[in-house]
Amino acid sequence: MKTSLTIIFMVFVGLLMTACQSENDDLNIGTDTGIEGKTSVKFELDASAIGYEVSTKAAQFSPTYTKDGFSIYAFRQGVGGTDYVYEKTISLTNLSYSSSTKKLTGSDLLPIGTYKFLPVYGLANQSTLLTIPTWSTQTLSNDFTIKYSGGRGLTEIFLPITIGNIDALTSYDMGLTSTANETVTASLQRAVSRVDVMFIKATKADDGTYTETAYPTGKDVFGQKAIKTLQMRYKGLNNLMSFFGTNLTTTVFNANINLDLSKNIILKGEHPTETAIGKGSYLSYDNISSNDLIFGGAHIFGNYLFPNSTADKTTSLEIYIEPEGGIGRTINVSYDNDHKLPIERNKVTIVKIYVLDSDPDNPNPPTVFDTTVNFEVEIETVWNGSNEVTGEIN
Repeated sequence: MKTSLTIIFMVFVGLLMTACQSENDDLNIGTDTGIEGKTSVKFELDASAIGYEVSTKAAQFSPTYTKDGFSIYAFRQGVGGTDYVYEKTISLTNLSYSSSTKKLTGSDLLPIGTYKFLPVYGLANQSTLLTIPTWSTQTLSNDFTIKYSGGRGLTEIFLPITIGNIDALTSYDMGLTSTANETVTASLQRAVSRVDVMFIKATKADDGTYTETAYPTGKDVFGQKAIKTLQMRYKGLNNLMSFFGTNLTTTVFNANINLDLSKNIILKGEHPTETAIGKGSYLSYDNISSNDLIFGGAHIFGNYLFPNSTADKTTSLEIYIEPEGGIGRTINVSYDNDHKLPIERNKVTIVKIYVLDSDPDNPNPPTVFDTTVNFEVEIETVWNGSNEVTGEIN
């Protein structure tokens, strides 16, 4: 999930028309908008870095990106001052998003002046889950925060993390000279972490290694039962993050998050011999297909969380899974401190649960719902872009 979003705002200055000079030789500046003191700002926002092509073979749910997910906050420098004060959130009314080119284009008006811009993705479209500043009269500051208090699961958030702070934001003169405005650029990175779950049948060797085994035709890890409820029960979550992705949490919280099963987040494996997810250079965590997973196994596209500042394992997880017309069960992933989850920015932590079967040719192999849970969990960080947590069901 190491992706980077580059946003380019193509800004065209209006015409500078010279009027008669006053006794003080002041210059009266106009613009091509026909509105005195305003300059027309054209936007060409390249969102291709966060867009993914959906696989044509039994593809799982993939994130989608729309115009309404973007926000661009404009801050204008006060006359004779050094502070930048909130001017407006760029209007999306005259902007359009193309799903083919993955670009947001259009224009808006801004008063002439010197600006800094704070672009983000994913705040406007989940305002009921997040608390952000009330922007009116706010001075641009490193203290701007985003608060998450649980409830439903988050969608993705992209922030200008690589910049680090407001001092590194470039200032731009808009309409102050007779030359065209400088093109404004910004880089966004994914500011959240994600936790996925995998269920795979396997044998276990004496040395503790696992060998994946496929289910027979017509069978799978859930016993062909539809899943009614899948709940992620967390302890030790972060709830406060800066607009540059810094973790500002002082008191962690607990939350039970029901995954939205209506979004096709459960994918059954179809590969005859092996799972590709997480191996080698695999990075298609937003575009997982059935052929990436061994036959009869299951991958569950999980939820996003505010990450830690380090790779420390601080978050506990229990998984509650209930089939239609059956009895649910709870799987304790983090049964001691050594088996808590690393929640890292821009990475996927995969909770891999092995359903053990000593006979790989068993015509009636065990499933999640007819075995008892006994984990031997280990945490690996060798995968590029993901963390792995493995356990087993005996």
